[in-house]
Amino acid sequence: MGATSVFCRAARNLQGLASGQYVEGTTSMIRREARGVIGAIAPWNYPLQMAVWKILPAIAAGNTIVLKPSELTPGTALMLADCASAAGIPDGVINVVVGDGRDAGEALVRSSLVAMVSFTGSTSVGRHIMALASQQAKPVHLELGGKAPFVVFRRRRY
Repeated sequence: MGATSVFCRAARNLQGLASGQYVEGTTSMIRREARGVIGAIAPWNYPLQMAVWKILPAIAAGNTIVLKPSELTPGTALMLADCASAAGIPDGVINVVVGDGRDAGEALVRSSLVAMVSFTGSTSVGRHIMALASQQAKPVHLELGGKAPFVVFRRRRY
C-alpha cells in the first residue's frame, strides 16, 4: 500500500475519544487544529517520494507547506507543485522554494511565518536546524541519518 493511500485514510479516520471524564468532575477534550505553515526540507534521494511524504500529511492536517527540496534534485518537487495546481489545489497551499541548502534552508527555518519544521537528512544538519528552530520554540520533526546499511565482505579468491 502506498504512502498516499495511508495518508488519505489517516486524515479521514482520526481515532480516539474526542472528550471524556478522566478526572472526576472535569471533562477533557481533544481539539485538532492545524499549525499553519509547515517548512519542510527534503533530501536528494527519492526526491518525489520525499516531497510527497512531507506534503501530504501537512495538507491533510489542514496546513500549508513550503517545501525546500535538495538543490541537487529540485525538478520533481517543482513538477509536483505544478501537477497539484493543475489538479485544483489552491495557490499557496503547496509552495516550493529552491536554492542552496544552507541559505534557503536556514531562511525557511528562521522565518516567523513558519510554525513547524520538518527535516530529513544528516544528523549534524538536523542538530543545526533544531537549534535554529528552538530560538522561536518551533516544533521540529527530524528524520536523521541513513537507514540503508550495507555489509562489505572481504573478497574471496577462487
